[in-house]
Amino acid sequence: VVAQLKKQQSNFIFASTRSLTLLTGMGPSHDSMPLVTTGPSAWDDLQMAETPSLDPGEKSGKLVLAAQIGVDTQDAKNKRNNDMRMIIMGDSDILIGSFGYEPNRNLVMNSIAWVTSQGNKITIRPPDRDVSTIDLDKDRFAAIRLVTLDLLPTLLIAVGLTIARTRRAR
Repeated sequence: VVAQLKKQQSNFIFASTRSLTLLTGMGPSHDSMPLVTTGPSAWDDLQMAETPSLDPGEKSGKLVLAAQIGVDTQDAKNKRNNDMRMIIMGDSDILIGSFGYEPNRNLVMNSIAWVTSQGNKITIRPPDRDVSTIDLDKDRFAAIRLVTLDLLPTLLIAVGLTIARTRRAR
């Protein structure tokens, strides 16, 4: 799910996340793998304060923020697929607050494609085009207003009068 995003060295925004703990030894039919991890200097801050600090009892190091879990369902009855897939993220705001951020959007969309067994839809989507804006200072705005509201209408009136006068002279 994240291989292409890893190639691009994409950073994700998890604004209010909780770290996950992956359990091992659940049996041969269970497969879990971390998808998104923090850097080695991160920690779970359990005591929110003005100045964050690593306190005793808080987990630190590479923390798992998102994981994928697969369960083999070969022997199950009434199955649709041969495996059950699940993506777990420690942050629900990734779908609301920072979804407009390109790497987050790609992570969520690719996760949905993987869970629904639609591997052909896993891709890096092209970035949205930014809105083009122009910053006008007072002088430039006055020049544009002069041309569009004063000179252009006056020029059009002059051309119209010239054409009317020429036709009457004939």
